[in-house]
Amino acid sequence: MVLTRTDLPKSIRIGEKDYLIKTDFRTWIKFEVMLQDDEIPDEFKTYLQIRLLGNNDLLNEDMESVQNALFSFYRLDQPIRKAAKTSNDKPYSFEVDMPWIYAAFREQYQIDLLTADLHWWEFKAMFDSLSGDTMFGKIMSYRTADLSKMSESMRKEMAELKAYWSLDSGYEDQRDPYEIEAELLANVKR
Repeated sequence: MVLTRTDLPKSIRIGEKDYLIKTDFRTWIKFEVMLQDDEIPDEFKTYLQIRLLGNNDLLNEDMESVQNALFSFYRLDQPIRKAAKTSNDKPYSFEVDMPWIYAAFREQYQIDLLTADLHWWEFKAMFDSLSGDTMFGKIMSYRTADLSKMSESMRKEMAELKAYWSLDSGYEDQRDPYEIEAELLANVKR
């Protein structure tokens, strides 16, 4: 398959109907931030996400179907995969890490995220492929390091790095997006 920019979806499908949505990566970063924001009650998140994505016609659809379609788009239409978790520590936060994410995109791809015109799927594919050699890659490895598999001398140094770069500042949601998705879908079914 040859992939071109015109192949990237601009809509989500619910039943037999397609709904145009905003696909810019900045919008979907806000979507993820909103998803993880415990200050927003779950029953309002879907409504706010629909408003964010710019198609209020979605409000007329079954909310469970809307959520399923939104999460499918968010996951690049990929199935939910159970990854072998090596750490319970959250590897990144768009809110906290954007300076390092910006620098990593400049370093690895020569892309200026301040002016880039990227579809969410383009951004996410590149984001997930960022090298561990970038500062952002190193920060994520510090946060998720398994200290139990290190020598004592290395464990002490890595524990300090892990503590320094930790996102555990009290306001970050430690659940991954798939856990949040499942919780939101469970709330809609009630």
